[in-house]
Amino acid sequence: MNDMNEGKWHRISELEAEVRSDEDALRTKKQLVNELRAEVGAAPAYAAQEFEPILRGLAPGLSLFDVLPLAACVKRVLEQRDTCGLGPAAVEDIFGTLVRGGFDFTVVSGKGRHEQLRGLAITLSRNPKWFVRAPDGKWGLKRSD
Repeated sequence: MNDMNEGKWHRISELEAEVRSDEDALRTKKQLVNELRAEVGAAPAYAAQEFEPILRGLAPGLSLFDVLPLAACVKRVLEQRDTCGLGPAAVEDIFGTLVRGGFDFTVVSGKGRHEQLRGLAITLSRNPKWFVRAPDGKWGLKRSD
């Protein structure tokens, strides 16, 4: 009986490895479809949540970033980065993740990317209870020791 269970567990492991490989291949194809659609001026066919581990907790078509203030959205991104083992991030990386996750930076500034990045940096620096800047300039979550 125990040998039969061992064989099943081995088969389960093999199948899970195949699923991960198939998912990676499918994700690559979806990214290519989105890139080609962008080149012809069409909207993406697949949501960013399908490509970025940090965003997978968000439901497609619904962004928590739509209802939370900027500081709370940044906190969520940094929490997810920690969960994924990615750690602190540069302002530009946080900005990119928020944009891909559906955050509308025109509420921060309608003047363009430079001003939006500046607004994000100001938000990070004005919330020392949540965020800390490392010597390398990257931002992470403040640890409560």
